Amino acid sequence: MTTPISESVSPLDRRAALGALTGAVAGAALAAAPSASAQSSVQPSIVGGGLLTPEELGWNSDAGEYELPDLPYDYDELEPVIDEQTMRIHHGKHHAGYIRGLNNALAAAKRDGSALGAGAVRSLMDDITFHGSGLFNHSLFWQIMAPQNKGGGGRPDGDLAAKINENFGTFGTFQNLFGKAAKGVRGSGWSFLAYEPTAGRLIVTTLHNQEDGSIHG
Repeated sequence: MTTPISESVSPLDRRAALGALTGAVAGAALAAAPSASAQSSVQPSIVGGGLLTPEELGWNSDAGEYELPDLPYDYDELEPVIDEQTMRIHHGKHHAGYIRGLNNALAAAKRDGSALGAGAVRSLMDDITFHGSGLFNHSLFWQIMAPQNKGGGGRPDGDLAAKINENFGTFGTFQNLFGKAAKGVRGSGWSFLAYEPTAGRLIVTTLHNQEDGSIHG
């Protein structure tokens, strides 16, 4: 499920806004995002895990590499929750940087992989995982948000709302827990509402920097 669940609120500072809205991932999001380094071939499913289309991930099959996809809305359409400048920085600089890093690492693996020693291979795989996870996290981030006039904002309903109430007691309790988790991340990171399949319940979890969520699935 990718229904935006962040309730419309008064303007937030940039860090708080990014932390609050990033966690609108529900369902099996963490469990379904495989590590880029665990695959033997380069294709969109390396990063997307079936949650996003190749187009949403920016995969260009003709060029054989990733490109920065357009946002599904204008940079200023999430104001006042996230301002236009913040959106431009995170899309045009951070997201674009992860795409460049992943493409460079994948090209190096294809070109030099067989000639590298074990330490160099491990470093290269770390680069692929880091940049691939950064690409995926940001791609998912844009897709789970929407302007208020296009279905964004407000509280969830249906099965998601029922599951939140079942697992956290109330939506307000969940919001409080989620907000504290997001603010508690040291440095850069992400906060997610995710489905833990073994226990069959929703959990709030955090990922530091660009960790790949599949290792927590």
